[in-house]
Amino acid sequence: MTRTFFTALFCLTLYVSNGQTVNDKLIKRKGDSVLKVWVGKGMNRINVKFKEGYHNDNDIRATYTVSFPANKYSDDLVIYFDKAFNVVDSNFFRTFPDYVLEDRPNDLISKDSALYIAKKSGLCVDDILEFSFYRLYNSRLFVWVIRTDNKKERAAVKLKAKGMAVRRTGKACRTRTIDAKSAEVIQDN
Repeated sequence: MTRTFFTALFCLTLYVSNGQTVNDKLIKRKGDSVLKVWVGKGMNRINVKFKEGYHNDNDIRATYTVSFPANKYSDDLVIYFDKAFNVVDSNFFRTFPDYVLEDRPNDLISKDSALYIAKKSGLCVDDILEFSFYRLYNSRLFVWVIRTDNKKERAAVKLKAKGMAVRRTGKACRTRTIDAKSAEVIQDN
């Protein structure tokens, strides 16, 4: 009896895990196909690695880690599909710079250069540095956004708030937005 139960449990586990793998493989294959069409020859300028597939009744996603060696940056790319594997949405155009899409030499500054420019323009560097690299909304402009913070100050505010959500007042020197093409600091509005 016990032996039959464990055999049935093993077969059920094998069936469920194998089904998940097949779906992830299908999601990866469809996502890879979309990337080849969208990026084209520019694929040789980046490193793309399939991270995970997700599927639910009406929600299918392919998540990739995309690295831009020339800019020393990586980020996640998500492609959303409907049940028929038609692309519904993606953060593609915010993720990929024109030099990749047009398969031409990189004309954007690296993360190190952006940090140097931000420090030179008055960024108050603490022990937390966060980098973002993306296309501004409704613009052709790619930017580096560098944010900095202090771990001790963050922890003190959390402790004082006793688990409640608190918005700290920001310091003007904690964020810099750098135009990735012209290397100019963009003033926040």
